[in-house]
Amino acid sequence: MIDDFYKRIEAEYDVENHSWDLFSISGDLSENDKALVRYEYFALNNFEADSFKQEIETAKKPLIDYFTEREQQAKSPHLLARYNHFLLYITRNNSYASKAIEYYQQVLAYYLSIHKQGFNTLHFADTLECIILLSTKYKTKTNELKAQINTYLYDETISTKAKTFILEKVCDEKCTLFKRIELSDYPQQCIDFAATENDPNIKERLLKMAVLFAQKVSTKELGKLANEMLGDLEYQYIQPIDEKNIAISHMNENHYKTNFMQS
Repeated sequence: MIDDFYKRIEAEYDVENHSWDLFSISGDLSENDKALVRYEYFALNNFEADSFKQEIETAKKPLIDYFTEREQQAKSPHLLARYNHFLLYITRNNSYASKAIEYYQQVLAYYLSIHKQGFNTLHFADTLECIILLSTKYKTKTNELKAQINTYLYDETISTKAKTFILEKVCDEKCTLFKRIELSDYPQQCIDFAATENDPNIKERLLKMAVLFAQKVSTKELGKLANEMLGDLEYQYIQPIDEKNIAISHMNENHYKTNFMQS
């Protein structure tokens, strides 16, 4: 039965979009196989969660032995990315970092190929964030990653929505991949993307990032332009006052309150 479980996760497990049902067959397994499924559960979920720490620490040696073997058996890049990341986490052996990044890159390419379907833009962005964090922490292929991100931003086959998610990962304070001077083109890029975007939510997010990037690189004029464009976008939401319809006044007031709390 454990072989059936391995075949199933090989075929169905996705790093960012997996089902809890994959781990619901333990009732048909021996006690030893149930323990192995539990090991897989650690590696294929949020293994850094506090709720797992004690159990992982207690089983550290058998976990390392198990996943060292599984890493040689598995074929799916989704599994191999997680196995190597997990081994990096529990062994503190930096050699697993480059392997984890290599397989996450394959996962990233998979999500990029289907990024216009369902929630795959989000999965693509979350995988990219994982690569950024690993690359910067372990100083692995950072220049290649920066070039890769810039290539994405100029790729016309990638949606503006996906580029917005990419820019948000770069703009996040956790991201230390780029030096300030390397962000000098980003305020204008955000403004250019916003100027041709029809989705008001995406447009607003891009303009807010333009302001933040402008602050990072001390480009006051572009920051001012982005703020003016945000003001114009804000104005589009406001409805003309109608003394006979008090609901409009409430809608306008609620809109101002919402945006004040978000700003």
